[in-house]
Order: sequence, then C-alpha cells, then structure tokens
Amino acid sequence: MVINRRQFGLGSLAVLGAGVLAMPANAAGARFVGTAKAENGYVAAIFDGTGQVLRQIPLEGRGHGLAISPDGRVLAVFARRPGFYIRLYDLIAGELIQDIHPTQGRHFYGHGLFSPDGKTLFATENDYDGERGVLGLYNAGENYQRIGEYESGDIGPHEAILMQDRQTIAVANGGIATHPDFPRQKLNLWDMSPSLSYLDWQTGTIIEQVRLPQALHQLSIRHLAEGPDQTIWFAGQFQGSRQHIVDIVGYHKRGMAEPSMVKLDEALSARLQNYGGSVSCNLQTGKVAITSPRGGVMMVFDGYAHKLERVLESADICAISPQGSSFMAATGRGQIIDTSKKVLRETNLKWDNHSLFYMKNL
Repeated sequence: MVINRRQFGLGSLAVLGAGVLAMPANAAGARFVGTAKAENGYVAAIFDGTGQVLRQIPLEGRGHGLAISPDGRVLAVFARRPGFYIRLYDLIAGELIQDIHPTQGRHFYGHGLFSPDGKTLFATENDYDGERGVLGLYNAGENYQRIGEYESGDIGPHEAILMQDRQTIAVANGGIATHPDFPRQKLNLWDMSPSLSYLDWQTGTIIEQVRLPQALHQLSIRHLAEGPDQTIWFAGQFQGSRQHIVDIVGYHKRGMAEPSMVKLDEALSARLQNYGGSVSCNLQTGKVAITSPRGGVMMVFDGYAHKLERVLESADICAISPQGSSFMAATGRGQIIDTSKKVLRETNLKWDNHSLFYMKNL
C-alpha cells in the first residue's frame, strides 16, 4: 500500500513531545546501508539521505548486523543468529570481496566490528559445545583468515561495538545458550545471567564486567550503543512470562556497580511487549534512539539526563541510524523515514533489524 504525505502526517509516524528539526542540506550525500528481504531473496541495500535505494548486494541468507572498515571501504554483513556467513563487500569498487564461514564448532551471533586500524575484523560467535561466547578475530591483511578468539566473558554475545576511546570493545552478552542442532531454541532460560563486558581490543583482556540484577536475569541484553559521557545504552529482550512487564532500556558507565534501568510509564512499557530492537546514538546532539518493532515505536532519550524525550510511532520500525541532528529509520513494511522532517519513502524492500550510517558528502 502506498501512503501519501497526508496519510503519513496523520498517522504513519506520530511525533510526541519535542518539535521537529530541519533536514541537513547535504542529506542526499549521506549513505546508509541496511539488511532487508527483497522479492528474490535477502540483500544488503545502500540508500541515501533522501531514502533513495542506490544499490543492492545479494546475501546467502537473512542478514543482521553490519560493520564498516575505518577507511570506509569494506562493508561486513553478518548473518542472523545462528549465522554461517559474513559477506565482505568493497563499497568503492562495488565488488564482492569474499565470504567468511565459521570454523568448526562455532556459529556467528549476528554482529561484529573492525579494529581502529582496520587490520582485524571481530565477530561475535558461539562456542556451542563449550557453551561460551567468543569474539573471533579475522586478519584483513591475510584474506580474513581466522587468527584467534577472545572470551566475551559470558554466554551468548550478540552486539559488540568499539567505544569512542578507540581502545575498548563493549559486548552485550545475552546470556542465552543455543546450539545449531536446535535452531532458535533457548536452552537455559531458567538460569540465564546476561552481562555487559568491556574488553581491551588489542589484548582481549576483560577490563570490567557487570550483570543485571537477579530480578532481571531473564532480560537478554542484545543491542547497544555508546551515548554521551562514555555511557553504554542497551535494549533487552525479556525471556520470561509474557504477563510480566519489565523495564527493557538501560545504561551503564564503567565504574557503576550495575546497570541502571530507565523507568517508562506503564502504557508504553506494555506496548513494547518486552522487546527492544536497535539502539543508536546521535553524538551531535547526545540523543539516544531505541526501537521496538513489536511495539511499533521509536523512543528518543536525552543521553545526558537519561530521560525519555519523545516517542515516534510507525509499524514494525527497527533499523535506526543517526542522520544530521536526528535519525533515519526503516521498517519491515518498506518505509524509510527521516525522523526529523517526517519524510517517508516507500520501497519494495522489507527492512530488517539494523542499518548503519557510513559516509557523507560523497
């Protein structure tokens, strides 16, 4: 169904709270990449700041997280958990570089990152027989050969990011044991213990680790982003009873004894259905955006005050990236939305969980 601007303004994206911001003049020069389902299979798709899709990259199967090398040349697309490929693509030449497949006894968990010097690609992985989480290390200078692994500090590492200090990797350990012989099944819900780990990217040393309180031991920490003041914001997915509504948004700064949870009002919490999607921070403004595709909302928080500022409504919204002084979002129904100006573009792609801003002023 095509939605015109009048319909869009009336309901497709309702903005509650603060006023809108102007789209930057160079929006068309921005570049984003997201994973999606196309008519003939799964793709990673590149689009500009107006929502125009510029290129589609075929994938082996459903994609999930993305990473860009520091020089902006190499795109890594990670398969959805339990994942068995990482597709590497040259964004400048427009060519496939190669695919990485997991070593024996491992599968990918859906996310990864490049080292600050671009020489190493890290991937969150499951040592499923050992029931431990690791970061696999792949040498970019040797055709991305696997050269080792770091302990993530817990079971089920999902998203991992390089912090702004360019030294620390923050890892969301979801705490859920899985095995590829039982796809998508969760094998330890009764004794989950999710955590955040902070690792030195050069040595793999776990510098610090914190866990959620026992009352939230079934809140699987999945996605995170670094907000202002070196604070990690995260969104969880609750694995307990659907009748039990919990806080799913939290933040942590190194030195805090445990993460702090953001208390949302009861109606919003119920709407989220205990499910957080993507997390993104706009470092220009200090705002943090967290989506819930099940709730059909994106929440924007003041990253300094740790408070909810506004809620934006759009069905099946999940993928989110900073855009100028606001955010760009995409939905499973094909829309690309500039949240500052309420610009909507319909596409024939069903956008998946994540998108990534990677370049501007091309």
